[in-house]
Amino acid sequence: MAKLVQKELKLARDAERIKQELAARYDFNLDRLFKDVDDINYNYVDQANLKRFLIKCGVFPNEGMLISILRRFDLDADAKLNKKEFIEGVRANADDFSKR
Repeated sequence: MAKLVQKELKLARDAERIKQELAARYDFNLDRLFKDVDDINYNYVDQANLKRFLIKCGVFPNEGMLISILRRFDLDADAKLNKKEFIEGVRANADDFSKR
């Protein structure tokens, strides 16, 4: 169990570091990212448009990976991310979590 907790903490630290690096870029915009992922303008992100976006980025996810990503961000458990859920999942933490 301790190994699992260690791995989860490492994943959280790494994810936060990446979010902060992304937020620090001059050309990064959360609204534009949401629109890029929501390529058909459904006003939500689901497994299909998340997969298309990742493939465009050179990442070839399997179904388990897609479900895992959606579950981490999905606050209302409807298997899709509205704009608020998406932005909350991608936005860097105000506190610098990775330096703790």
